[in-house]
Amino acid sequence: MEDATAVNRRRDADRGAMRNIQVQLAVALLSSLLSLPAASAFGQAPSNAQIVEDARTDYYNLPQQGLKEFRCDLRVDWGAALDSTKTDAAGREELLAVLRQTHFEAAVGTSGAPRVSLRFEGAAPSDDLAARVHAATAGVQRSLSGALDEFSSLLFGSPLPPDRDYHVAAQGDRLQITFGSDEVRIVETMNKDHAIEEMIVATQHATVTVRPEFKRADKGFLPAVIDSSVEAAGADKMELHVEIAYQNVEGFDLPQTVSVRDQQVAGGARLEFSFSNYQIAR
Repeated sequence: MEDATAVNRRRDADRGAMRNIQVQLAVALLSSLLSLPAASAFGQAPSNAQIVEDARTDYYNLPQQGLKEFRCDLRVDWGAALDSTKTDAAGREELLAVLRQTHFEAAVGTSGAPRVSLRFEGAAPSDDLAARVHAATAGVQRSLSGALDEFSSLLFGSPLPPDRDYHVAAQGDRLQITFGSDEVRIVETMNKDHAIEEMIVATQHATVTVRPEFKRADKGFLPAVIDSSVEAAGADKMELHVEIAYQNVEGFDLPQTVSVRDQQVAGGARLEFSFSNYQIAR
């Protein structure tokens, strides 16, 4: 018979696997905003199409600015990240001593999803301690990956339809843009200033809702806040709150800090990731 520790570890692994599935689902659906093929379900009047095409130029787009990929280091307050874990004081301090010698590395660009890995700066820990580090960092890394997926889909792509095959309807002082196919249907709400306020991506089995808040910078809208949720059959609802502050790196507006609130990590406490040591590929 399994002891309590083994049962808890297996349960946590099951939860982690389910969360991985949810994150992958969210990424797959959000990426459909960038790569969805033309659908034949909707036609479009030229006047409404022009509104959307005019709006497209209002958004900051890194590839259009000449950036193909960036790599960087990311650091997080591990003390805050571990506040919700059930670890005795001595074990927590031992774990923190190792975690404070780590950082994340990320690669974000036009080819594929963002890639995130954890790096040790000091000597490699023992196998037992390395396993504890992996368990302690897995949820934080998944939340970070989810945040990178969300804002990179906006900075390296466009929140607007990839072609002119869509339908626009007036909703008071806002426009509702509908496009998609039989498998994926996307409904966006855009205000009179051309800022997207909501994106709903629906399939037969899941719905992703994204509510971004944009700030207008010199070269176009930058996503400053992104609230998202994923509802999928057979899984708990997943919610993520992301806030982004920017810095200028070699002429590009890139993240300086990204704050994430995820109910399944650190009890929903705010985790702030600091970005540094950028490497730019043009």
